[in-house]
Amino acid sequence: MKNNFSEFGGEAKPFVYRARDFVGDLAQHLIAFIAVIVKLLSKIIGIAIILCCFGFMVFLIIVFIMVVGFGNMAALPGTHFNFAHIYNLTPLGISALIVGLIPLIAIVLITLKGIFRTGIVNFITGTSALAVWLIALASLIYFVLEIVQNYKEQASYTKTMNLTPTKNNTYYLKLNDLKYFTASDSARLNLKNLIKNENISLKDVDENRELHNVYLDVERSDVKTPILVALYKARGRNYENALFNVRNTKYIFSQKDTTLTFDYKLLNIHDDQWHEESDLLTLKLPLNAKVVIERDMDKIMNSADVYGCNVSNKRDGNKLKSAVFLMTENGLQCKIDTLLISKPGSVLKIN
Repeated sequence: MKNNFSEFGGEAKPFVYRARDFVGDLAQHLIAFIAVIVKLLSKIIGIAIILCCFGFMVFLIIVFIMVVGFGNMAALPGTHFNFAHIYNLTPLGISALIVGLIPLIAIVLITLKGIFRTGIVNFITGTSALAVWLIALASLIYFVLEIVQNYKEQASYTKTMNLTPTKNNTYYLKLNDLKYFTASDSARLNLKNLIKNENISLKDVDENRELHNVYLDVERSDVKTPILVALYKARGRNYENALFNVRNTKYIFSQKDTTLTFDYKLLNIHDDQWHEESDLLTLKLPLNAKVVIERDMDKIMNSADVYGCNVSNKRDGNKLKSAVFLMTENGLQCKIDTLLISKPGSVLKIN
């Protein structure tokens, strides 16, 4: 037995050595394989990072061209980004562009150097880029704080206009889209010679929405005389400045017999900066008043849906230019044609 165990141990040693060598070779190859996979994944991640950075850089450049090149935030209508309609828009845009671009460029260079072992990022270049970025960041903060200061306080005032009652208690509401020119505009565009001996009306196609904050509600009046209440609002550095800004706006409204004509935007008297000016109009009409509203009034109206009213009367809301409403105890309601609706006398309430 002793001799057999001795022979078995001597025969087992080469097997142990071979197994040890096999495990060592397997581990070495496995580590090499994992290293290749990690290197490949790192390169893929590096390419993705570089592509994302280039994508963000292109996006920033496009936004910069849109904002500074066109002079407003027309790409974002109906938002409060209209505050960018300011005289220092160009330096603000340049500062924001530099603040966004330099970190992206730095990420690209570091990725190229760390993963692909290419590119040069020396101390002088890095220090210079950091100094430029800090200057741009300080400028951006300064301009943003300056803009925010112009919106600290709000001022408002109310103007009430007595309208002329109509004999048949019928009112026609229409939108005025004619363009108004100042004396300087007339001289600059030579309008005097343009419209001399000619009947020309110029439509306002300006898409800059900084002074389009005009909203109209139609409510029931407690008296028989119709009135129009205008609430003007604006912001400024302080109350006095905000009050000056709100007085710097003008809204044009006119009445001719039964026709009430509303402008769709405010006018800036001195062509000053925008400070969130707005005009909240409330038209109060007597009970049982018949109100014919043009479809274009949807641009400023909150209390009536001309398209929906025509659809409720089984008419083509896209072709008809107006709809008829009635002032009831519950407010303005669409007048339903009983000849077209199965339930006579039913009305559609417009919220």
